[in-house]
Amino acid sequence: MRALPFLGVIALLAGAVPVSAQEEPAREGFWVSLGVGGGWNLARNISDETKPGVAGYVRLGWTVDPDILLGGEAIFWGRQQTSQLFTRGDVALTGLYYPVGRRGLFLKLSLGVAFLDFFPTSDSTLVTTERGFGSNIALGYDLRIGRSVSLTPNVDFVYQRVENATNTMLLITLGVTRQ
Repeated sequence: MRALPFLGVIALLAGAVPVSAQEEPAREGFWVSLGVGGGWNLARNISDETKPGVAGYVRLGWTVDPDILLGGEAIFWGRQQTSQLFTRGDVALTGLYYPVGRRGLFLKLSLGVAFLDFFPTSDSTLVTTERGFGSNIALGYDLRIGRSVSLTPNVDFVYQRVENATNTMLLITLGVTRQ
């Protein structure tokens, strides 16, 4: 009787080995990814403080090679503080490279337009908007939960150059990707 639980564990492990040894499905065609999470505005020269906020992204595109995906991305960070809402982000062309073939690890590079917005939350109508160059580099992983659906954790480092100032952000998000 004591051996029964032990044999059950061995049977489960033996059954799991062939599943884990299977290759991931190839990436092909259209893909889309949506994610949310949090992050930190790291630059002190724009808001004068390093502050946490909410983060998210929308990314979509086409698979040009099983290891290379190209598309567009909108990535953002936001925080309400005292009487203002601060938002920062990029709208960019993006490329994802999977260096280990069909495995889920990827590197991402995006280049595009940065935005930094300050919205008053009081009766004032003064809105400040700045535009400039935006880029980000990221590391992520597509963890398959279905044939064409993945959970996708990402860590993004975002660099923005607006007028005479720079802004940097570190964003950590969890997305759902359909490939």
